[in-house]
Amino acid sequence: MIYFLDASALAKRYLLEAGTDRVRQLFRRNADIAVSRLSEVEVTSALVRRANAGDIDPDDMEAHLRALADDLASCDVVEIRRPVVTKAKELVQAHALRAYDAMQLAAALRVKGSTALTFMCADGELCDAAAAERLRLVRL
Repeated sequence: MIYFLDASALAKRYLLEAGTDRVRQLFRRNADIAVSRLSEVEVTSALVRRANAGDIDPDDMEAHLRALADDLASCDVVEIRRPVVTKAKELVQAHALRAYDAMQLAAALRVKGSTALTFMCADGELCDAAAAERLRLVRL
């Protein structure tokens, strides 16, 4: 089983939110985890914004950014190439998704192929689109 974490799910690895325990458990048991390359930017943005808002200590942010880099090295990272972009455009039209959400879902569908995949996400609209695309889903 591969677990695809969109950025909203991956961020829970570093930020205490509903669903943090589930995400951290996947990493503790060395589950097969896939993410989109976009998550590197999205999670970095979330961490920096939280630090700038005073929600997390700047030193903690730096530690989380180092942990993110380490985690990405152990994940299957889907690079953004033409097939992912083409599928994302189709998903925008089919589900009226925001651009990055469509890219996340397209990346997950690219990983899925004939493999058992669970899509983990905290974004309601993206979860609905993933369900419509017949992905096994964990709403965080």
